[in-house]
Amino acid sequence: MSVDVAVGIVRVLDSDGDTAGAGFVIRDDGLIVTCSHVVQSEESQRRGDPQPDYVDLIFHITGDRRQARVDPAWWRWAEAEDVAFLHLEGALPEKVTPLLLASSVGVEGQTLTTFGFPGAKPVEGMAGRCG
Repeated sequence: MSVDVAVGIVRVLDSDGDTAGAGFVIRDDGLIVTCSHVVQSEESQRRGDPQPDYVDLIFHITGDRRQARVDPAWWRWAEAEDVAFLHLEGALPEKVTPLLLASSVGVEGQTLTTFGFPGAKPVEGMAGRCG
């Protein structure tokens, strides 16, 4: 089964409005998961700066720009688990659908789909496949 991952991808923006990295919508209520180093640079984390309260993001499928609250209860620093959960302010835009997250353990021989915003494609993003 092929899934269009673009329906659940967000582009997380840094404080300058540039692309910091990808996030993934995982629930209908607007819960988004990303890496803590996407929300706050590893350099800033090393300095001991507190994580931001909010981040701006753009939904890849619609282009809608919105704000999400960083959940401090689920923040994991980059040198630890490197995870951040975000709560979207307001409802998800139309066409946005949560993605199913799963473990990659035991998927040898299967095709996995990835997506990110590398330096070469910081706005349009780039899909990848492995397997």
